[in-house]
Amino acid sequence: MNTMIGKIMIVVTMIFGLQWTTQAQQYTCSASAGIAYQVTANSGLSMRAEPDLRSVKIKAVPFGKEVVVCPEYDGPAEHIEGTDGKWLRTYYRGEAGYMFSGFMEEQPEVKVVLPESWLDDGTAASYQGLYQTNAGDDFTEETYEIRPVEMITDTIEIVGGDPYTYQRAAPGQAPVFLFSGIETGSDLSIKGKALDHKFLYPGESVSLTLNNGHYHVYAKGRALENKTGDNLNPISMIKNYELHVRRSGHDGERDDQVVYKMDIPSWYLDGYQGGVFIRWMGDLDQDGELDLLLSKSENPECWDVIFFLSSKAERGHFFKQVTKYQECGGC
Repeated sequence: MNTMIGKIMIVVTMIFGLQWTTQAQQYTCSASAGIAYQVTANSGLSMRAEPDLRSVKIKAVPFGKEVVVCPEYDGPAEHIEGTDGKWLRTYYRGEAGYMFSGFMEEQPEVKVVLPESWLDDGTAASYQGLYQTNAGDDFTEETYEIRPVEMITDTIEIVGGDPYTYQRAAPGQAPVFLFSGIETGSDLSIKGKALDHKFLYPGESVSLTLNNGHYHVYAKGRALENKTGDNLNPISMIKNYELHVRRSGHDGERDDQVVYKMDIPSWYLDGYQGGVFIRWMGDLDQDGELDLLLSKSENPECWDVIFFLSSKAERGHFFKQVTKYQECGGC
């Protein structure tokens, strides 16, 4: 899917559509878009309806919590309570408002990417890689270790345009995925399970036991029979498809969270036009809770590669989406 021709087509599309894409991204603000900032004020920090101390307080964000700063607003410089900063438009737990940057600290950008991906448009960057050390069996979980990844830089000449320069993992490097901006702790061994783009049909599941509980990822949905007479596709659609995560704690408590809901139409023999696919599940940040690497698509050409991290979870959730990018292929 990730072919050279497909990549060149993507680059050409990016060149012609750069202005539109930039404008579209500028006005996106949600829990998974924007720049992460952490509140550094010991007493917490107020989110206000307008960029003004006299404005209505929407909510108080406690010390140490992360908010998403939206790039469409960059307020003027101010001096408040002896601290220089500016008002930024932010998003936190379903609310959007304004917070003063003097009492927040920008966090490193989180990236999780596949080893075959083209990265950073040629900007020199360092990545860690998750490498399997033990394949596991019926009695033990798979284990992994973290090592730096050797990166190389390539350039493609574009007819009528500027050369496209990018980074990728060097040949011979075979991590499950690459990442940066994630604190992983000091343990040398990471628990997890590589699932190689696994699609769970309704009724199927995969499980993993971590330090703080047992996790059960399963699918629900209703398969609709194909009544067109096309014998190649006995199922026309999986209606109301849902991917769930269930956590059973060591204290006996159980919680369930829906990750995605969607209808999945049939695409080809024994396959579907898009869906949600599991690539890896485990404890990358070493907090004893589940982290999850998925691919999600609604067409057979492009996939969103998405990583969920438990240490960034908001109240009432197992994990939080911390990064997403798109992979497309050509023919």
